[in-house]
This record gives sequence, C-alpha cells and structure tokens, in this order.
Amino acid sequence: MVDGDGMGISLIQSNYTGIGSGISAGATGIWLHNRGGGFSLQPGHPNEAAPRKRPRHTLAPTLSTREERLSLLLGTRGGHAQPQYLLQMTALLHAGLPPEAAQLVPRWNIGAHEADHTVEFEGRIDDRVLTGLATRGHRVRRSRDWHVGWGPVSMIAVEGDGTRIGVADPRVSTATAAA
Repeated sequence: MVDGDGMGISLIQSNYTGIGSGISAGATGIWLHNRGGGFSLQPGHPNEAAPRKRPRHTLAPTLSTREERLSLLLGTRGGHAQPQYLLQMTALLHAGLPPEAAQLVPRWNIGAHEADHTVEFEGRIDDRVLTGLATRGHRVRRSRDWHVGWGPVSMIAVEGDGTRIGVADPRVSTATAAA
C-alpha cells in the first residue's frame, strides 16, 4: 500500500499452513496463525528462537528505493519458496520488464522438502531452458502452465513521476495490490 506522501508498506497474509493453527477467533471468520511452527526452543538448533538470534523465516515483504524514493513494493506468501519468488520478480523488474509483463514470466521453484533438489518450472517455460539446465546436471521438471498455489507475488511499482502501478498475480484469485 502506498499513501499520498509516497510512503509504502508491504503487507502479506500469513497463516503459515493452510488455515494456520486451526483455531478461529470466535465467529469473526479470522483464523489464528501458527507462524511460530518453524522455530525451535531446542538450544543450539539452527532455528532456535533466542535473544540475538535471527532464525530462518520465510516472511520477506520487500521494499526497494531508487534515488531515496520508494520505487517498488513486493509481497508474497508461499512458504520456503518466498525468497525464490521475490528474487525472480526483482531480477525481472531490474532487467527492465514492466510489472505486468514480469508477472507473466514462467516461474521456477526448488522444492524445499525434496531430497534431490529438483527445479520445477511452470509449463510455459521454453524447452531450451530445461534442456540447457539438464545438460549441466540439474534435475528439472515441468509443472502446469500456471502453477496455482505457488505463492502469489503482489507488487506496486512507483514511477519517477509518482505514478503507481499495482499488479496482482494471475496465478491466484486471492491476491491484490492497492496502489
């Protein structure tokens, strides 16, 4: 969201798994999250929740500036793949693609829970990309054309003249971008 003074904030839905904890706040329709499920209280664990620790976490709302002015807000949900999606979108935008075009580029995902680290691509990816990666020893797999459920990325780009371009991800019907 960007206000009239050009200040922005990236907000994302975050229940963690499905409907979160499975506990609702009465009849409000609000489900309580279970974001703490990725942390550990075990001393020495890499994701130990403790003072002066920064446990690995997937929440990664992103804000980018250019010449000390807000230029881009990104937000996504999607578990361990969130950093992958944000990296992909940031790279495409820095390469000069307009936000609407960047949203349409096929995405990839390295499965966080797969032992073989297969790189899965949306089905619209060019065959040459898959062949090139496979010949270099990567395990690749083609998915559906539009992989519904792969954490949607919503974005607001702010042009130099202050024009705002809000783009929601076409992969889901529950994403929005309010410019």
